[in-house]
Amino acid sequence: MADRRPCELLLRLLSGRGTLAVLSELNKGGRRYHDLFDAIEGISAKVLTETLRKAKRDGLVTRHLDAEHIETAIGAGASNGRQFYRYYACRKQQSSGRHGCGNLRVPADPLEDKVLAQLLDIMSDYDLFEEAARAALEKFANERPRIEAEKASTDAQLGEVTKSLNTYW
Repeated sequence: MADRRPCELLLRLLSGRGTLAVLSELNKGGRRYHDLFDAIEGISAKVLTETLRKAKRDGLVTRHLDAEHIETAIGAGASNGRQFYRYYACRKQQSSGRHGCGNLRVPADPLEDKVLAQLLDIMSDYDLFEEAARAALEKFANERPRIEAEKASTDAQLGEVTKSLNTYW
């Protein structure tokens, strides 16, 4: 009986509607929701969403946000009749529909909590800030002669233009 349990677990994990098709596509590399939706023939948005949620819950897949979505995210909110919830969605989705960003909605509170935790972690790293300040000072010291030469050249040109203008006024 104990020998059958791993097989039963495997069959349970893979038996959902669309699971094998989704995992097969994901095996080709990380994909965005709408890319999966377009690649898997005959799958509905509901089945794809349920399959991805179940696969994530079962530990078969993980979800990652890419910078493209973060840069173009807008805050939004909705009510399900009982409560109001905040989320971030891709700005393209507002004008292009689900194909703009694949209906990606990220709940606001967990995202903001993770961003704040990372900021606190970064800000508590004194060595990181010291290194950044040292690098900025070194860059400034290296750039200073060039910047001063440009300023002197600009001042000289401005002086010549002012002198020329004074002769006409």
